[in-house]
Amino acid sequence: TPAECPDVNRLAVRIVPAYAKYLLEIFENKAKSIENKQRFYERILKKIEQLEGEEKTFLLLKMFLKKMFDFKKKFKRYFIKIKNKF
Repeated sequence: TPAECPDVNRLAVRIVPAYAKYLLEIFENKAKSIENKQRFYERILKKIEQLEGEEKTFLLLKMFLKKMFDFKKKFKRYFIKIKNKF
């Protein structure tokens, strides 16, 4: 058991916070990036709302698809990085 192995406990105490800190840094930076993108898309959406008809529909659809594609690419890259670290 871990209680019987003080060396394992000391190692775990050092390793776990290092990985936790690393993961926190990754996701904290990415969350900020996503929040900034969200604000950008909200500003664009406000401008699109002023348009009318087919042009408005086209731009809304284009923005939505781009947003979904960007997020999918970002998360895929981050999970590959994390997987490769372990």
